Amino acid sequence: MKKNLTIFESGSCFIFAMLAMTLLQTIFSLALTNNNTVFGGMLVSNWVYYIVNQVAIISVVVIFLKVKKNDFLQTTRLSGKLNIKQIILLPFIAIFTIVAFLPLSQIFANFLFAIGWSGGVSAPLSSNIGVYLFSILVIALFPAFGEELLMRGALLSGLKSRTPLFAVLICSLIFSLMHANAIQTVHQFFFGIVLCVTCMMSRSLIAPIILHFLNNFISLTITAYVPALNNLDLGAYNYLLWVCCIIIGAVVLIFLLFLFNDASGGKNGKGSKGVWSQTSYEGFSLYTTDESAAQIGANRKPNIFSRYFRFFKSLFSKRGWKSVSLALEDETSYTSLQNKESMSIWFALGFVVFWWIVALIRGFL
Repeated sequence: MKKNLTIFESGSCFIFAMLAMTLLQTIFSLALTNNNTVFGGMLVSNWVYYIVNQVAIISVVVIFLKVKKNDFLQTTRLSGKLNIKQIILLPFIAIFTIVAFLPLSQIFANFLFAIGWSGGVSAPLSSNIGVYLFSILVIALFPAFGEELLMRGALLSGLKSRTPLFAVLICSLIFSLMHANAIQTVHQFFFGIVLCVTCMMSRSLIAPIILHFLNNFISLTITAYVPALNNLDLGAYNYLLWVCCIIIGAVVLIFLLFLFNDASGGKNGKGSKGVWSQTSYEGFSLYTTDESAAQIGANRKPNIFSRYFRFFKSLFSKRGWKSVSLALEDETSYTSLQNKESMSIWFALGFVVFWWIVALIRGFL
């Protein structure tokens, strides 16, 4: 059985999932047209949509892979395992993803509100323990599994046949726009990048599923029990606080991903990737071959902070991004993107852009 989807197949799978989700939403919206029942501070219809969306997504991915004769676990990377170091790092990565990127989302939201847009995210407002636990299941766990199965499982599988960086950016862009909510777009895009990177570094879908769950779990917990954090207003100091969070959060987040890559150690069984295999230690290496040989000959291993400093500086150079790309590669054969192969991807992107624009316009009405 096949272990990867082509870029055309992954785009097609995404389109079918979106169509199935749209169909089920339409059916249930007609059935619940006059139902204004509220549960836990949120309309019952919104609870239903959360559930049917994931049912549609999971069903389509399972059926699509079966029809294409793909190995479900291998293709989606659900068969991949995490080691204890990776598992320990994931909660910290989730926290600093929020610290680094939520302020960017808030700045964009303020801009939208300033020009007359109105909208928000449907979420339960009750602190009742029953409602809270139910929301963890429906809004945190179900979407974490369903959306990751589609995005990092099916879609990313095909996108990787282009280049790793192309795969990360396009997958993250589609992920952010598919939520069709302008207020979530910025955070979801950068969060999508982190999800793609951890998935590709670990060669496992388990990492992004855990991260996605933790992100939703933290958000729901704050909304239910620490709502003051959502409404924190420091007046003129708001933007100063946000800028500090963005800078500090990004630096720490990149460091955590650096450690996560070290902990991964080349999940394809070949050890560290590309130029890293020239060194006596695993992880990012920005030494030349001669420098690496000198390090090995001296039997010296640079400390983690020294290596991170070299890596962080490299992010401002083309060579550094090449190293990042090498870190994300796996056994996939990389090819140029042909028009016919790319058609489904551009159609998928157009599909989510259309619904994102529709939702944006609704916010002005």
